Amino acid sequence: KPVRPEDVPGAVCYPTTPELHIDALGNPAPPEKEPTLLEVPNSRIDGHFYLGGWWKSINEGVALASATGEIILPYHAASINGVFAPSPDPGDLALGFPESRIVKINQDGQSLPKENSTDEIYFENGNAKLRVDYARTYPIARNHDVRPRELSLKIEGAGFTVYAFSFGSCIDPGQTPFQEKE
Repeated sequence: KPVRPEDVPGAVCYPTTPELHIDALGNPAPPEKEPTLLEVPNSRIDGHFYLGGWWKSINEGVALASATGEIILPYHAASINGVFAPSPDPGDLALGFPESRIVKINQDGQSLPKENSTDEIYFENGNAKLRVDYARTYPIARNHDVRPRELSLKIEGAGFTVYAFSFGSCIDPGQTPFQEKE
């Protein structure tokens, strides 16, 4: 049996934003040793992600060096996943030392709607949130179309680390897909 509605026979798949890694950072990449204050620019494009706050580069990712920070991600896809960790230190992760990091999730300027959330998302005071407690892939959103959107992740907790974003291209055949105007 299909695991998700978009896996059923007849599902329609569309082109999406490609998988994003550190080389898709829209800001200048911060150095490895010293944290750098980054600001999210006003002009943003699909296929890049943008950081706000104090960040530093780590092996194949970026780690938040301040108590709070943000990631802004313009994209087009049916679903989005993030590869995150609560700490960039493999020793901490192996020993279970880092506390969970909390990420508030907005999509298109509003809290991620429940109908677009995944099983990983919980709601507190009307805000969609994600608890990052292990290094792994976290499903963030499931949309019913592939139209352009902007995801905002507001992070609480220094050490939060991001490695990649991936995107799903298939939608449930019962949903109406986004169609560009000619």
